[in-house]
Amino acid sequence: MRPNYFIIPLIVIGVSTLGSWFTGQGVDTWYQTLNLPGWTPPGSFIGLVWTILYVLIAISALVLWNRARRGRRFWLIIGVFLLNAFLNAFWSYLFFTRNSLFLAFLDIIALCFMGCFRRLSQLYYLAAQFFNLKFYGQKGSPTIERLAVGDLGQVGSANEGSGPDLWVGQDLG
Repeated sequence: MRPNYFIIPLIVIGVSTLGSWFTGQGVDTWYQTLNLPGWTPPGSFIGLVWTILYVLIAISALVLWNRARRGRRFWLIIGVFLLNAFLNAFWSYLFFTRNSLFLAFLDIIALCFMGCFRRLSQLYYLAAQFFNLKFYGQKGSPTIERLAVGDLGQVGSANEGSGPDLWVGQDLG
């Protein structure tokens, strides 16, 4: 078995554990003093959602690592995965451990910027696919097209850090 089948899940588990530990530092104390809206979901639901998201992140990272060609774009995407993981865990530190709403807000802005960057790259890729199909009669990877089109429906989703949309345009075949 390849080492990446252990290393990638360990990285994801490490990030989620670190984020969870940071969250635990303030969720039962400082967080309870905040004036939360009535529609705030219970902590158990949030934990379940993040668990599912981290499993999906690990799967998408494994698919990327095992199927994508190594090159400049590949390493850029790996860097984005790692930066996103850092920013997600760092948000928990800023918000729950440091109790800094302002710095946590800046972290969210950085995460949103990464999401906008990914959306623009998707739109660029889809435009290039359309151009190639329309004018040259060529078609790109069906897997990538399904991912790109399917993920565009998630604009504004709760988590901009999940994975598959990061590798739109990457040749996986």
